[in-house]
Amino acid sequence: MQTFGKALGNEIVNARGSRGWTQDQLAHEAGITVGQLSRLENGTSAKPRPTTYGRVVKVLRIDPSRINELRTRSSEPAQTAVLEPSTAVPWPTIDSSMSSAGTDKVDVLKTPLGLALIAKIKDAYSKGPERHVEHGFGQAIYNSKLNAYLLNASLDSGVIPIDIGPEYLAYDVDDPRDRSILSFIKSEKARLGTKLFNSKKIRLSSSVPTNSGSAVYLRQTDYFSSLFSDQFAFQSIERGEEILRDGYSDFLDDKTGCLRSFETAERMSNQIGASTLAFSQDGLLLLVRQTKGNSQSEGLLAPSGSGSLDWEDVEGQHDFLSIIAGGAARELVEECGLEKKLDDKDDVIDPALIAKEYLRIYGFARMLHRGGKPEFFCVSVLPFSAYRIDKARLSKHEELYTQRTVLSGVPNLDFSDHPLGIREQILNICARFLDVKEPSTIRTSKELNYLSFPLSHGLYQLREALKGSRGLDLVEFLKSAARRG
Repeated sequence: MQTFGKALGNEIVNARGSRGWTQDQLAHEAGITVGQLSRLENGTSAKPRPTTYGRVVKVLRIDPSRINELRTRSSEPAQTAVLEPSTAVPWPTIDSSMSSAGTDKVDVLKTPLGLALIAKIKDAYSKGPERHVEHGFGQAIYNSKLNAYLLNASLDSGVIPIDIGPEYLAYDVDDPRDRSILSFIKSEKARLGTKLFNSKKIRLSSSVPTNSGSAVYLRQTDYFSSLFSDQFAFQSIERGEEILRDGYSDFLDDKTGCLRSFETAERMSNQIGASTLAFSQDGLLLLVRQTKGNSQSEGLLAPSGSGSLDWEDVEGQHDFLSIIAGGAARELVEECGLEKKLDDKDDVIDPALIAKEYLRIYGFARMLHRGGKPEFFCVSVLPFSAYRIDKARLSKHEELYTQRTVLSGVPNLDFSDHPLGIREQILNICARFLDVKEPSTIRTSKELNYLSFPLSHGLYQLREALKGSRGLDLVEFLKSAARRG
């Protein structure tokens, strides 16, 4: 019996042939390289990545049910999670009679109640392993003990098992109150001109363990659930005198000032995100400038790769750390424009290879300004020079959110240096961004005002990781990744 990869390859070849297209034409339309398409058609991989073949299937208009049929008929073993017929889900249907007129939002943090809540939060996390931290564009709660465990597990190829639960949506279209909120959100996003695509995401439904053995509970959700919940954190949605959503009680215990656990925050999407700080092979820190179409970091400097993980990142995986690393690597490759060749002699990197050989997880935080949304932090050395990355071309879809990769302007790391020296170099880079009194800053001091929260906090936690007990081990990994090329 054929593998799924072989069966899918034959299906693509037949569909392409019926249209009379060459491989070059199809690769161009799908936004992938000819090499990637060739590997798909040849069935080189028994388990091709949905993020790649999904584009081809969409362009060729192959019925998603046909793909599931091929999977069922193949010899591919049962997977932990199976994709639904489509990787994109429609917007919730709203009754046209349900108007958003008279509905508005109020920034709770600018009210006396909001100020009291923040004071209570800071006090609640002033002691114990969990701490509150604030950067220019956001606030977070993090746990140094958990971060140390994640770094250890990532460096030592540790495994955190997963359990998959039923689908989760933060909204109910049959609930009149939810319909009113949905209608308001849609009108707000339309007014701002934000580009939105409702795709399938991963919900974290249990705490991340601080020791081995415990499983992480995951559920499929959608991007609209994020719009409905965490993207309106601390925003009270009101209609006249009626409060449709107060903006904080779904994720915050106002009596204790603590975030609700992932197990009890039932109305929050808790979509998993990942942010990666990457260096080029010749040691230059890579940043990304976001476009106005980006709903979270409009016009700001962001990490080399960042975003919410897709449900496709779960497919075929049994290890939570592999899901995080794989999703982070995918976002990194996409946002740095490394999916496409510059010319026929150029290489295209496989995100799975980046995740395995060039990237490690070093931190985790719950973003308070996003209702406790979980965010993982990674560091990587890409097997490309800064020159190659600077010439990269973004896909049409990525251009909606990412303006371009920015060469940071800080000194290049010298990976030939001793690990102690490399650590000191990276700590100096962190200081240039984080310590406002440091006179030698990136480009101009004004640019420090445009650091997104994931970038600021990623640097903050990287500095902490490098000063920890496994800091030099992390440096050794980065040094070997640069040498491997």
